[in-house]
Amino acid sequence: MSFRKAFGLARMTVGGSAWLAPRLSGQLFGLGDVGADSRVALVARLFGSRDLLLGAAVFAAEDPEAVRSALALGVAVDLLDVIATVLGVRRGVSKYASVSVGVAAAGFAGVGVALLVQGEPSRPPIGAV
Repeated sequence: MSFRKAFGLARMTVGGSAWLAPRLSGQLFGLGDVGADSRVALVARLFGSRDLLLGAAVFAAEDPEAVRSALALGVAVDLLDVIATVLGVRRGVSKYASVSVGVAAAGFAGVGVALLVQGEPSRPPIGAV
């Protein structure tokens, strides 16, 4: 499996976890008892569906332009998440939650940028020696 596909799978895992188990995901990210407020669980699922599908796009893309588009969209979303984290810190979000969410978003953005810059090695045509 290529590094790009593994990255897409990782993003799908994070998104799918948030969608399927918002309470557990919220606790892991230090966001508190997400399940105590159904509105927060809804927002967690919205995040989850977004990341699940961004990951699926990165994982499934075969055409180089589709790969670049999926990666670029993910980077843009991740950078917005970093900004949202900074705004959260300024409004009193806990340090643990800010660091865990911010580092995850920045990490995904960094990997996305690296993949955009590096690209994937081209495959030899089928049957080429």
